[in-house]
Amino acid sequence: MRWSTSTSTSIKDMRWSTSIKDEEGYPAFALVNKATGEAIKHSLGQSHPVRLVPYNPDFLDESVLWTESRDVGNGFRCVRMVNNIYLNFDALHGDKWHGGVRDGTEIVLWKWCEGDNQRWKVQPYYRSIEKTTELRGLGNSSAAAPSRSYVLLDLKMIAKIIEPCPAAFSLSACLVR
Repeated sequence: MRWSTSTSTSIKDMRWSTSIKDEEGYPAFALVNKATGEAIKHSLGQSHPVRLVPYNPDFLDESVLWTESRDVGNGFRCVRMVNNIYLNFDALHGDKWHGGVRDGTEIVLWKWCEGDNQRWKVQPYYRSIEKTTELRGLGNSSAAAPSRSYVLLDLKMIAKIIEPCPAAFSLSACLVR
């Protein structure tokens, strides 16, 4: 799979989070592209790219489950396989010595090397929706409420370049094949 900065939205499906945890006790989740219905699947091992596969939310498939590590600095965490916390999301050659992360950067799994290309933020994204409720005898009323059937997310990765603030790229789980 390759890195893309396009804007489609993905979800962090937490339906298995109460029953499945990694060896450190962090909850499992699937990263699912909302537009395509595909989930990010584990790779075949270190240095191999992660893949997109059709996602069936009613079937437990451990190969699409991930966890986040403890904070590794400034709110960033490692995204790692639920069944092997030693392999992390890695933007291959996405470090400052290779020019940073850009469209087309391959996402692979790699052991923790403390690289900026292995530090990620998963941030909730809430949409307000207009909800109209009709109550007998009271007429119509509308109220804004956050939509939360799933947590929509914006997946960000830090790319520290020689700047006072790190440049962040949005993955939004819009990964292309």
